[in-house]
Amino acid sequence: MLKAVIAEDEVNLLRFLRRKLEKHWPQLNIVAECTDGQAAFNAIERHQPDVVFLDIQMNELTGIELAAKLPKKTHLVFVTAYDSYALKAFEFGAIDYLLKPFSDARLLQCVTKLKNHLSPKTGQTKQNETIKLTIGTKSWLQPIEEIKAVCAQGRYVEIICENRSALLRMPFKDFLDFVDQQLFWQVNRGIAINIRHLDYVKTVDAKHMQIFLNDLSRPFTISRRFQSRFKNPLVPSFISST
Repeated sequence: MLKAVIAEDEVNLLRFLRRKLEKHWPQLNIVAECTDGQAAFNAIERHQPDVVFLDIQMNELTGIELAAKLPKKTHLVFVTAYDSYALKAFEFGAIDYLLKPFSDARLLQCVTKLKNHLSPKTGQTKQNETIKLTIGTKSWLQPIEEIKAVCAQGRYVEIICENRSALLRMPFKDFLDFVDQQLFWQVNRGIAINIRHLDYVKTVDAKHMQIFLNDLSRPFTISRRFQSRFKNPLVPSFISST
């Protein structure tokens, strides 16, 4: 069972977070609750948790000071009322940054991220993995492996399938965290393609490449940052420069 430590200097908020985690992630074993940074550090050394939920402003040691002492294998989530520390938090490799007060939906999103990071990567997406999509009044469960491409649209992503597409309220980065990135290859800043649906790649000139997917007439541009992956001789044999 995965282990977690919660460090929060406000007792009511600590209990609130524990109740919510017990509700939304009952398999998580919360092994310690701490109200100051030094106690949290001691608990982390003693229990070696998989996940630490960490407040930033605490006595003894601040959350930032504590984060600098954590082993790299620890999955860190900052829980704070201040958004000014977000950049610093991600410099420490934080998986997420929960701003108080947060909703159940936001916590569930965080839990999904953590589960994705903590699950072993197999290189394959299970056939029964689905995501709920909606167009108007119609909703359906879309198998993730059948999604052809994903495009960033502000706070949404456009999910492109063979015969239809739908908008999903999820940031592009969060979607990439949710799916298997061995299956979904990012081709530019806001687009990822399902490698299983790749037809061919076309080299337009020395600087530009386009990618074509099976049964889609719409090509996608591969930015220079991601082109090396498609030029590697070990990529699948369907890659073409014609």
